[in-house]
Amino acid sequence: MVLIGDMYAASSRNCGSDGYSRGLAVLAAIDKYAYARSIDSEVAGEASRKISLYSASVPPKDDVFMRGVNNTRVTVPCWIGETVTLKY
Repeated sequence: MVLIGDMYAASSRNCGSDGYSRGLAVLAAIDKYAYARSIDSEVAGEASRKISLYSASVPPKDDVFMRGVNNTRVTVPCWIGETVTLKY
């Protein structure tokens, strides 16, 4: 799962044309890191470090509220296609 999170995070720069879309890819990466941390204690430290690192790149709160998608599941654009929940 950490590897998948790494691929999502690396792709985030090319996933959409604005900070909101790129941030959705980062949220998908964070979800993978959180899952990896929950199922494998050997990668928990690395996953937690990456969650901290990428948390600053999630979609900006004002973008989420302006789009009216708070507490909503949305699909990440580009090849990722994961569904993430926006919660602030």
